[in-house]
Amino acid sequence: MSNEHRLTIGDFLTDVPPGDAREVSIEGAMKASNGNVLLQPKDLFLNCETCDGNRYFDHDGKWLQFPGDKGESLSLFWTYHCKNCEQDSKTFALVLTYPEGSNATVRTAMKFGEAPPFGAPLPKRLLSLAGGERDYLLKGRRCENQGLGIASFAYYRRVIDAQKNKLFDQIIRVCKETQNVPDLVAELEAAKSERQFTSAVDKVKTALPDNLRIRGHNPLTLIYDALSEGLHADTDEGCLEDAKTIRVILAELTERISQALKDDASVNDAIQRLLAKKQDRERKDNVNS
Repeated sequence: MSNEHRLTIGDFLTDVPPGDAREVSIEGAMKASNGNVLLQPKDLFLNCETCDGNRYFDHDGKWLQFPGDKGESLSLFWTYHCKNCEQDSKTFALVLTYPEGSNATVRTAMKFGEAPPFGAPLPKRLLSLAGGERDYLLKGRRCENQGLGIASFAYYRRVIDAQKNKLFDQIIRVCKETQNVPDLVAELEAAKSERQFTSAVDKVKTALPDNLRIRGHNPLTLIYDALSEGLHADTDEGCLEDAKTIRVILAELTERISQALKDDASVNDAIQRLLAKKQDRERKDNVNS
């Protein structure tokens, strides 16, 4: 494998899911006097739940020693800690093998697992929407990360069907508080009686407000299109693409709902402050007159 296609060990840890073996370059490695290879792991840029965002994580600072003989393997547990809060940690379980014909700083690497699990975290608002189906949403994300299309699709569909009414109630709230669309509200209220999300969307003919549309498209229709084929009508790869679409669009919709309600609350607060000031000035004018 050419160097330009070989991953660094850091990129392997952050970007490759468990169970996928790759040839990696052990950057910064040094040859020890006993013939083994020494390495001090570099910092990784990972998500920190405590800090609520990506932060730099560092290893405990110890040098790692690898067998120098070709064909030997080394099983490792590497733990990194957030340099910002010093509370969150990330642990990788991996095996490194020294393949025949490689130089001293090349290994075949495979992760057995990692904790917290591989992949970017789900947005908090999407987790909140999932409610009692939160575990299924997380399982769907793990399956998506591992390339299991049919499984991730099935988990996401279960979450959407189970939380359909909650999602529609949030959209109805936006329509009532920020828009004047009684026809849409009536359609959404009627759609909630349907058992499945796709059947419910069929009943909604009025377009969603602009503040909920994504690139000009109705997000309910986008999710409907991804769900409509079903598990038995597509390949595992196709289901994986549909599962990703469902997750991305649903996450964006929950963010837009939250932002719409937040913006409306800010406008109401501003208006109330202005009205209060106006009333106070009028009261003072009446007292002075």
